[in-house]
Amino acid sequence: VAGAAAWESPSAETPLSPSPPSERAISFGAAEPESIVLLSDRSTPSPITTTPTTTPALNRSIAAVERSAALPTLFCWAIGLKGGVEPWLLVVQLQMGTGIFGCHAYTAFSDEALELGIGDNLTIGYLPDGAPVRTVVIPGEKAWLGPVSGSPLDVWHNTAVFARAYAWIRDSGLAERHDWTVKVDPDTVFLPGTLQRQIHAMYSSPRYMEKLDPTVPVYLVNCQQWYSLQGPLEMFSRAAAAKFFSGFESCQASLDWRDWGEDWFMQHCLDHLDVQKREGFKLLNDRYCSSEYGHTGHDYSEEVEMHGTTCVDGKPAYHPYKTTVALKTCILQAAAVRS
Repeated sequence: VAGAAAWESPSAETPLSPSPPSERAISFGAAEPESIVLLSDRSTPSPITTTPTTTPALNRSIAAVERSAALPTLFCWAIGLKGGVEPWLLVVQLQMGTGIFGCHAYTAFSDEALELGIGDNLTIGYLPDGAPVRTVVIPGEKAWLGPVSGSPLDVWHNTAVFARAYAWIRDSGLAERHDWTVKVDPDTVFLPGTLQRQIHAMYSSPRYMEKLDPTVPVYLVNCQQWYSLQGPLEMFSRAAAAKFFSGFESCQASLDWRDWGEDWFMQHCLDHLDVQKREGFKLLNDRYCSSEYGHTGHDYSEEVEMHGTTCVDGKPAYHPYKTTVALKTCILQAAAVRS
């Protein structure tokens, strides 16, 4: 699959065909995050041609999965829509060999063909040296921001966009070839090696609501405040993936989903399909979930407001970090090799 941001180990049974390159594909180059300029009103980023600086080495056991038959396998995916910050955040993670690019298999989706980087930047990767990493294109109805009943904040109505990704994943068979499927928002600092070890530890948890088994259809709620599945890190088992990806269209037919964000749709759909809940409150620090941070007496959002970027407590995911500098800082706090 050289050249596409849809990849799994060469041991996979069925190779996937990449989306064809587009003449309009955006070349992001191989610049370090500090040289990436983010402008909210800029619809088409220009190619970056600056010379990369040295990036501190990452602890690979944190930043990426270990390829061991004794440990769970992860298929990870994200959507980065053109015209905003999301593709740039994916570039940082690709350059550092972490995020979805540190999983056993990954797919990066977008509404247009985007070139995220070069394969030899992937320290874990399987792409040949110099092979471009491109998004899988899912064009169609756009997401839109608007009010919803019962919420004081506007909500992204993006389920239609994600449904196109669900269909691609269903047809690819990737989710059912891995123990766990993990959807990650681009502004989430995600450390697959840490998640892999924590999932494995939960296989033998004495608590029923934390005990995991990929052959049981389960998904993880990750916000204790709302007892909800938060969008930054959506995770479910291989058995749940079989139910969800074959059944999401029946959920669209049965549920009033048009005014929902994709995480709200996913949780309601999983419930509709009789997928069981398990608790993953130790897997995500999210500023939009007001659960206590450690034993500080305050939540993660307050911790970040007081101390800035904070990614030091050993969790697999931190959200949100919406600039390339903040994202990289968080990754280095969590995973840099200490001298």
